[in-house]
Amino acid sequence: MSYNRNILYLNAEYAANCHQLTIYKKEVLNSMRQNKKIILGIGSFFLVIVVCLILSFAKRTEADKNEEAIRTVTTQIFTCPDEEMLSLFKNMISAMENRISASPEPGYGALESSSIDEKIKELYGPYISDEWYESFLQHFYSNFFSYSIADEYETKVNNIKITQSKEIPSNYEFLLSLNHGLKNGSKENIEIKGSAQFTGEEGKITYLRFFDKDLHMKLRESLTF
Repeated sequence: MSYNRNILYLNAEYAANCHQLTIYKKEVLNSMRQNKKIILGIGSFFLVIVVCLILSFAKRTEADKNEEAIRTVTTQIFTCPDEEMLSLFKNMISAMENRISASPEPGYGALESSSIDEKIKELYGPYISDEWYESFLQHFYSNFFSYSIADEYETKVNNIKITQSKEIPSNYEFLLSLNHGLKNGSKENIEIKGSAQFTGEEGKITYLRFFDKDLHMKLRESLTF
C-alpha cells in the first residue's frame, strides 16, 4: 500500500509539474508574441520617422535650390555697375550707330549683340528654365538691363528675404534690400519686392517679376547711350 501511495504521489507531482511547465511555455510564447509586436511597432515607428525625414530633406533641398536661383539672379541683376555688361552694351550701341551713319551691309552690330546674348546665357542660363528663357531674354533687354549698367550709380544687394507660398509651393515672394545712390554721392537703403515661380525642374525659374517703377525709370533715364 505504501508503495502504491508513493507511485500515486509521484504521478500527481509529475502531472502538476507538467501543468506548470505548460503554463510557463504559454507565458513565454505570449511574452514572445508581445515582444514581437512591440519590436514591430517600434520598427514601424522608426520607419515612418525615417521616411518623413527623407521627404522633408528632399523638399528642403528643392526649396534651397529655388532660393539659391532667386538670390543669384536678383543679386546679379541689381549689382551696379556691372562693368563687363556695361562695356558689351556700349559696344552694341556704338556698332548700331555706326551702321546707321555708314549704312554698311546688313547684320552690322550683330556680333556685339551676340556677345551680350552669350554673357546673359552664361550668367542666367543655369537658373532659368529652357521654356521661359526666351521670355527672360526679352525682359532683360527691355527692363532688367538698366539695373546693372547705369554707370553713374552704384547699387549693391544687402539682403534678400525669401518666402515660399504655403498654398502654392512653386510660388515665391522676395524682398530685396538695396544700398543705392550716385557713385560720388550719398547712398540710401531702398526695398524692392518681387516674385518668382518654379513649375518645372527645381532651381529653374519659370517666371520672375519685380514690383518696381521708380528705380527702374530713374536708372533708365540716366543712361547716356
